[in-house]
Amino acid sequence: MKSNPSLQAVLCAPALGRARNRTQSNTTATAAPPTLGASRLMDFCRRYKISRWTFRNMKRNDTAPRTFNIGLLLFISHQAEAEWLREREAASAGRTVRKICK
Repeated sequence: MKSNPSLQAVLCAPALGRARNRTQSNTTATAAPPTLGASRLMDFCRRYKISRWTFRNMKRNDTAPRTFNIGLLLFISHQAEAEWLREREAASAGRTVRKICK
């Protein structure tokens, strides 16, 4: 008996959809923020692959970007994020990376 091509398309579609969604979410997480607007703390942490606790420690050490609240949610403007990134790059420019050789 011949296989039905439309049935194969239906059976294979969920797997393709999951792979496509996984790829889309990865590119969205690493995309550069737009110039206007703001990101939630959760989105900022995902973009730079840091935990919320790391962000809290950065805030205590005055190395975190400026934030603002809307209700109970914490936001970071894209301008503050860009300034923070420039400051972090400038701070690490003079630092040398220690190489570990075995």
